[in-house]
Amino acid sequence: MDGFNLLAEEYRTRQGARFAPISMLVTLGITVLCVLLIEHAVLVRAISGSGSSLGETLIERRKELKERSTDRQKVADTIKPLEAVLARTPVWSNVLVDLATVTGPDVRITQLSADTGRGLCTIQGRAKTNAAVFAFAAALEGLEHFDSVTLAGVTKEKDTKEGEVRYEVVCSMRKAAQ
Repeated sequence: MDGFNLLAEEYRTRQGARFAPISMLVTLGITVLCVLLIEHAVLVRAISGSGSSLGETLIERRKELKERSTDRQKVADTIKPLEAVLARTPVWSNVLVDLATVTGPDVRITQLSADTGRGLCTIQGRAKTNAAVFAFAAALEGLEHFDSVTLAGVTKEKDTKEGEVRYEVVCSMRKAAQ
């Protein structure tokens, strides 16, 4: 637009007129209109691609989007069962670290087993006293991994050294956060 303004200014200074004549303004308007039409034609050609109409292009794009949406749904349907399994499965490294923090010097874990299908964790071991087993079971209840803790049994057998007792604790696993 600056070029057109310069032409109009040059015309005014040569003619000595205060305003550009109407014919020059009409010419300027027609020139601007032609430039806009050319730009519009270039944009339409770019949108429509290789000779196809804009409507056909939009229909093709819509089909592509539907296919992608269907693919996305298939992936989501595949992931759902996996997410369900993960929701039932605890992060065992975290469970083991927390078990190590609540296991005192008077308690040893000799066996740890899990039934992830039923959501149960069984802990077996030895302790110096019954009181140590009860304290251990109470500490397990405070862990975030277990919904409930049941002391399944405490037995004192002849083959244990220095009055040790054997214990079994069954814990109901809390579902993992989603």
